[in-house]
Amino acid sequence: MPDAANALQPLHERVYDDVAQRLSTDWRPGSRLPSERALADELGVSRLTVRKALAALGRDGLIERGEGRGWFVASADAVSEPPNQLLGFSALARQRGLVPSARVLERRVRDATIGEAERLRIAPGAPLFELERLRLLDDVAIAVHIVRIPVARAPFLLDIDFSSASIHAALEEHDIVPSLAEYVVEVFEADRRLAMLLGVREGQGLLLSSGETRDQHGVPIELGWIAYRPDRYRLRTTLRRPGWRGPR
Repeated sequence: MPDAANALQPLHERVYDDVAQRLSTDWRPGSRLPSERALADELGVSRLTVRKALAALGRDGLIERGEGRGWFVASADAVSEPPNQLLGFSALARQRGLVPSARVLERRVRDATIGEAERLRIAPGAPLFELERLRLLDDVAIAVHIVRIPVARAPFLLDIDFSSASIHAALEEHDIVPSLAEYVVEVFEADRRLAMLLGVREGQGLLLSSGETRDQHGVPIELGWIAYRPDRYRLRTTLRRPGWRGPR
């Protein structure tokens, strides 16, 4: 039975959310979506409701009109995250049919600074696992990624080869589920090292995302910093005005 929040959400928004979720699991970029009639029958709503949802998905760039009739999953020229979902880099890549890999640039255990300790709720000077990697999709450089995780919360990470392994998958195998992330996104100019790693000119603007991730219990487990080539990554989100219920 739907909860109270879902009951209050307009039908076309619920269809939007359902289809947006399936864009990253059921259909590959460039593939054609089922017809309005087929979706309406499957979801138990009217074709008008489906049409409104698809139009909104089109405005948000998730799907696009073909030359004839029908909607298609937007092309994957730039990788983007599904709206309002927390996915690791590897999981996101595999949902897009791409092969993720990494080149480990640096890995070490060091003392946590006072600022890091406050954010991670650990003692200053406590051991911190720091990993820096160049992230690639189908062998194409996409981003430089740094994570910092308290050793006491995930000591098993020290024994894993992260040239192919996923940090989030390793955490989940030990019942530590990354569940909430709060990030700030800004433009950051590439220094000489980042420019060489990502194949861009020095001083070019990169898309920098930095913040922290919490587990299913609300405990901070990771501080993250990732700099993307802006021509190979797209940040997508959905913003709604408080109290807005959609067109009536």
